[in-house]
Parts: sequence; C-alpha cells; structure tokens
Amino acid sequence: MSLSEEIKSTALSLGFTACGISPAIELSEDLALLEQRIGLGYHGEMAYLARTPEVRADVRLLVPNAKSVISVLLNYNSSAPETTGPYKISRYAWGTDYHVVINEKLKQLQQWLEKTTGVAGSRAGVDSGPVFEKRLAQRAGLGWMGKHNVLINKKSGTWCFIGEIITTLELDYDTPETDHCGNCRLCIDACPTAALTGEHCLDARKCISYLTISYKGDFDESTPKDFKNHIYGCDICQEVCPWNKKAEITKEPGFMIHNPLLFFSKEQWESLDEPTFEKLSASSAMNRTGYKQLKRNIQHLQH
Repeated sequence: MSLSEEIKSTALSLGFTACGISPAIELSEDLALLEQRIGLGYHGEMAYLARTPEVRADVRLLVPNAKSVISVLLNYNSSAPETTGPYKISRYAWGTDYHVVINEKLKQLQQWLEKTTGVAGSRAGVDSGPVFEKRLAQRAGLGWMGKHNVLINKKSGTWCFIGEIITTLELDYDTPETDHCGNCRLCIDACPTAALTGEHCLDARKCISYLTISYKGDFDESTPKDFKNHIYGCDICQEVCPWNKKAEITKEPGFMIHNPLLFFSKEQWESLDEPTFEKLSASSAMNRTGYKQLKRNIQHLQH
C-alpha cells in the first residue's frame, strides 16, 4: 500500500466519510472570481475574504514548500425529526459544533502522518483559515461545486463538512471531479431572496444564512423581508438539490440531533434568557452567533 493509500485508509478509520489528495498549486481562476465579487461587494461584512486573497488562492503561502493538500469530508446528514419548533435552524447545527468534531479527527490524522513519515510542519484546519476548501476538495475528487456554491458529493450530497491538511510531502494525486448538475437550476430558483444571482454566484448580502449568522448589524429597509422562519442559517438551496434525495445518513455520533433549541416553541424563545441560552447551546455552533443576534433574527420574523 502506498503512503497516499495509507492516508486515505487511516482517514476512513478515523470516521471521515471520504478522503482525497490534490497538488498544492495556485488557484488563479478562483482568485480572479473572488476579487471580482469583492469588487461588487458580494462578500458583505465578511472582511476576512478581502484580506490577502492571494494567500487564500495558494496554500504554499501558508505552508512554505507545500506539495500536497489532503482533503477530507465528514457527512452531517441527520434524519429530520418529525416535528420541530416554529423557527428553523440549519441542519449543521443540530448536533455538536463541527469545528470540535472534525478538528479532533484531523489532529489524529495529522499526528499519524507526521509520526509515520517523520515530516513535521503540516497545517490542518476546518473552516478556520484562508483556504479555498471547496475547490481543493473538488480537485481531490471528492465532489463538485453546485450552482449554489456548495460542494456536492455523489453519496452524501451537500451535507458534508470539509477539512484539510497541507503538507510538504509529495503524494499521489486524485482526478478532479467533474460537474454533474447539468441544466438543473432548482437551487437558484428556490432561493427566496434571490441571493443566487447566477450559476456559482452568491450575493451574501441577500443570503439568509449570512444575514442570520455572519451579519452583526441591525436590519433595515434593505434587508430581505421573508426569512421563511429561519433564525440560524438556511438550507433551502440544499433541500431542493436532487443529489440530496438519496444522501446517506451520517454515522458520526456527534452529529446526531441533540440541540434542544431546535424544538423550542415561540413561548420558550420569548422567555429564554441569555444564561440559559449559553448553557443549552454550549456544544452547538449556534453558540458562536450568540443570544442577542438570535433574538434579533426572531424579531425580524415578527415584523
């Protein structure tokens, strides 16, 4: 078994859904697209996207002499409960914070890799650094970019988190996945705020997920009126995706449903105080958004 095969086997044994490897090269086309959309203001208040975009496009500026990127996927698709509360919470927040779950597995894979090869200095991360994670996963053969800008895997659909390890090791590279969306545009047509302005093009300023999670300011007359009862994130463009109809259910215990806020009634939300929220959301990604912002989102629904 080659080292590349050992890496993939070890990743799967740690619970990852899939693993692929791509070369560390400059992603010049993605850089040009990012700069174009920043110029249009599509990134909203996500100022980090405008900082050193050239680093985001080339992992070798993060890890000197990097040769390879090991990309991993972890399915978070829980079976939807029969009943929930009146307010909608994105599926990825139904279980334990994905940063905690994936970083633990990535750390184990990274330690195994450095111990096995004797080569230190790799960098691991999940949604935490200036990296084009979705494009790297596509180049590693793990899926393709849907028209909604979400990676689609043939077995898990869009319900996957992405992590990566950047290493100076030269490995065997996988064949990039090709597009399988065809003429389908269900995701674009389903977006209630027209945030998907075209294929693979998202104006975050109109996106319910961005507005309910990343946007920190007050809502005003320019804010889309109808959030479709979403108070944390939005899965509409994913829920209509045909590739999710037969998506496999996750085997990761951490992503099973155990977020009590998912089942809260309007009355419970109205009476919820901040200390209680902090306690109930301690292990959830919702904790990062915070009590006051969620209350703001609920108030927007009521106007």
